[in-house]
Amino acid sequence: MAALVPHERLASLFLPNVSKPRDAGTFDDTHAKLLSAYAREEHLASMDSTAAALTDDLEQLSLSLKFAPQPVQCRSRTCVASLHWQSREAAEAALQTIIGHRYSDTRCGVRMDLPRDSASEPSTTVVFQCDGGSD
Repeated sequence: MAALVPHERLASLFLPNVSKPRDAGTFDDTHAKLLSAYAREEHLASMDSTAAALTDDLEQLSLSLKFAPQPVQCRSRTCVASLHWQSREAAEAALQTIIGHRYSDTRCGVRMDLPRDSASEPSTTVVFQCDGGSD
């Protein structure tokens, strides 16, 4: 399983791809902006329950969709998690299910782009935009 990527580095990992035209293998401008915003947010303890609920949901989804999720990390309004896949095709097949899933008792919108074509171990970051903790 891949190592956790420190949340401070998440935005820098994807920002170089912003200027490329959108296709199925690159992260678009919106996704990169969300990761950049996440990197600037402060951690709020009230988001810890949201992180736990989202982590549980992703772990349940991973059983049927065949991906390896990393624990969700939350800041003040944004949560992120890395998802690791056996293939890009598996990620494509799961994309709509992950985005459309009704996540526990959280008030979060979901954004995920597909892994890059050239990745030997396909992975992506799912971003949750939240209204606040799910107390």
